[in-house]
Amino acid sequence: EGEGGSLRALSDLNVWEITRDRLDRLWLATRNAGAVHFDPATQRWGQILPESVDSTRPGLPHRTVFCIYEDRDGALWFGTLE
Repeated sequence: EGEGGSLRALSDLNVWEITRDRLDRLWLATRNAGAVHFDPATQRWGQILPESVDSTRPGLPHRTVFCIYEDRDGALWFGTLE
């Protein structure tokens, strides 16, 4: 599921990296599921996918995300296969 719900296939994720951002959200860099995030304050999961998979909002250039970095301004950067 995308933004806001529970992520059904969480047990099937191949996770490369887990990062915590300054808002205390956990971000998972995954092999084929884009960037998955969990907000402990709301207990909700979300997912950022490529625009080719989810054209309703801006997305990633590829489904495979190797790393996630938060810069000092709080912007998140995603290292993807493309």
